Amino acid sequence: MGCIMSNTDCDASNPNGNSCIDRQLERAAQADRYNYKVLLLGAGESGKSTFSKQLRLIHKQSISDREKEASVVALRYNVLDCMFTLLEAMEHMEVEISNPALISAANSVKSQRDGKLSQSLARDVQNLWKDKSVQIVWAQRHKFYHLDTSPFYFNEAHRFADPNYEITEEDLIMSRMITTGVKVATLPDPPFEFNVVDVGGQRNERKKWIHIFDDVKAIVFVVNLAGYNQVMFEDATKNRMKESLELFEQVVSNPLFQNVHIFLLLNKKDVFEAEIKRTSLKTCFPEYDGAKGDVIPAINFIEGKFSRIM
Repeated sequence: MGCIMSNTDCDASNPNGNSCIDRQLERAAQADRYNYKVLLLGAGESGKSTFSKQLRLIHKQSISDREKEASVVALRYNVLDCMFTLLEAMEHMEVEISNPALISAANSVKSQRDGKLSQSLARDVQNLWKDKSVQIVWAQRHKFYHLDTSPFYFNEAHRFADPNYEITEEDLIMSRMITTGVKVATLPDPPFEFNVVDVGGQRNERKKWIHIFDDVKAIVFVVNLAGYNQVMFEDATKNRMKESLELFEQVVSNPLFQNVHIFLLLNKKDVFEAEIKRTSLKTCFPEYDGAKGDVIPAINFIEGKFSRIM
């Protein structure tokens, strides 16, 4: 049997009831005006989750012990998984390790798929990273899926493997876990409150996006600038930048976002600056006529590609 409670001050039979209800509705509308739901959208590996973590840290939000522990586990897994990816690429390219003494180290890394990073394995990873053949394959990373942060993981492997390791803010930001489902960061900035919604960017995660489209006031679409010379996790034949452009067009043309502010965030500029010096933007956009290695003209060209869609 149910029970209904009512505020007698707002009872419709009360002469002042309607005005009371009006005031409550007005207060609710007022609160809604200051509450902003912001979606972080973009293809996989665009850096949405990293951006969300940075926003939380900027707003001095505390990171729970549980989240720190999960990030430590992720970092140790990242070290081994990224080296495994490189070793696997070497096999596909039929490139052998230069130093025969490191073959056992490679076998140890390939056999450790549970992410448990011992100090011995950390040394193996760092020695493999210095191998000439591994560096040759890394220089051809545009041919296979990889994480931009791989060098960071390899260089810091010994620190992550330390049993007394304590995670830093930088480590927290650099840790990589594939986003599944929906994660919300509430950022108060009185009188406003921003609910930043982060959803997975991989193709199999995008079907969940439709469930969070209600009441959206702004979208931040995140683009990995370095994606012009990278392939996707889901499809090694698909260029990440081309995927981002197609996805952006879908978002912009969605009728649900007709009155929603859309912001474009060109991310991973540091990775892009290093990449553009080695590989021309022409590899992705043959019509680009800028000089190889010129960062600003290349960024302006990419920005123009997205601007024309809007």
